[in-house]
Amino acid sequence: MTKKTAAIPTPGKQTMNFVRRRSPFAPGKMIPLLIALLIFGAVFTKFGILDPLERKTAAYMELNRKQESLSALNTRLAGYRELEQQYGRYSYGWMTDQEIGLVSPMDVLALVEERIAPTAVIENLAVNSNVLTMDIRGITLEQASDMVTLLEESPLVAGVTLHSAVADTAGEARIFLSILLTKEGM
Repeated sequence: MTKKTAAIPTPGKQTMNFVRRRSPFAPGKMIPLLIALLIFGAVFTKFGILDPLERKTAAYMELNRKQESLSALNTRLAGYRELEQQYGRYSYGWMTDQEIGLVSPMDVLALVEERIAPTAVIENLAVNSNVLTMDIRGITLEQASDMVTLLEESPLVAGVTLHSAVADTAGEARIFLSILLTKEGM
């Protein structure tokens, strides 16, 4: 077997050669890469920037239209609350809880005409909430007692309070009484 001897560099060469061969510019490799980069950029711009911006702009425009519509509607309905309250005064379904609990003025008048007016002269009459106050004359104290009993028999009357009854020399009395009315009796 023969041994190979290693070649020893010659003493004349003092530097190393690091030069690599450059590959020439290959447009065939760069053009597909450039096209792929342009397509990716276009897709990203369309779906990542333009479409969300368009949706936000459309939503903002729709919001503006809705706000203008609401403003116009509120302008048209500006006096509706007052009108509703006025209308409610004439409709049973729109009464407040306090108004629903009140006795009908027509029922109060019917009570006065049936039980008091035939025998007495009514000087003053006032209805506040469900309390009827009256100042009457032209009857005797005994007739006043009978009238109180007659009033208490009415289903519309919850109670009668006689505040004062003063008789003059002719036997005629001046009577001031309060009648508490109730709606449950109806």
